[in-house]
Amino acid sequence: MYRAKAVRWAARVVSDVSIAHRIVTIGLLLGLALNGPARADVERLSLERMIGPYTIRIYDIYGKATDWSPYEQALRILRDGQVLATVQNHRLRIEPFTGGEPAGYTTPPVGMNVTGGSEPNLIVYQYTGGAHCCDEVDVFEIGATVRKLGSISSNDAAVLFQDIDGDGTIEVMLKDSIFAYWRVSFSESPLIRVCERYDRQAGSFEFSSDLMRKLGPSPHDIPKVA
Repeated sequence: MYRAKAVRWAARVVSDVSIAHRIVTIGLLLGLALNGPARADVERLSLERMIGPYTIRIYDIYGKATDWSPYEQALRILRDGQVLATVQNHRLRIEPFTGGEPAGYTTPPVGMNVTGGSEPNLIVYQYTGGAHCCDEVDVFEIGATVRKLGSISSNDAAVLFQDIDGDGTIEVMLKDSIFAYWRVSFSESPLIRVCERYDRQAGSFEFSSDLMRKLGPSPHDIPKVA
């Protein structure tokens, strides 16, 4: 039906417009004819992992194209076929990068606890797309139930989970880009180191000022810095 309409419309405009306009118009009309109305999104299973009774699946969703990617991704946490939680963004990741972690990245194993409790955690890394942007993380607790513990946004830098102070507890290290483009290009902009840890009483990730302090330059070094 759409193809027949497009052919009739194309024939109607051929005699009324210039050759260049004919070509453009016919191309647009035939494109509409071939595509028809908006198509339903097509999903393709990209990754599947198990944590206890839970199934973790990541799908590529075609039809959610952007100017830099032919698809978006959706993560679903299921139990007995029922979807309990969903995360959707341009790119999702729960495991290390294929071929090894780039410098500055650390990815805890799927199910590793990073919040100080006894239940396994699922860390969902998200990439929003755009110019040097943006890394976000959702942290889920997956034990007797599934619940989202918090979200972390690091904007232009990676979110790192590691034992920063060597006490056996996992902390989060971010880099704040508040000084981006201040008197310099982005590549030369200073990124400020920020540490957080999960506060089980507050139920959220909180700043750890004790891990962010460091000694200032000595009087001997100040002239060198200046």
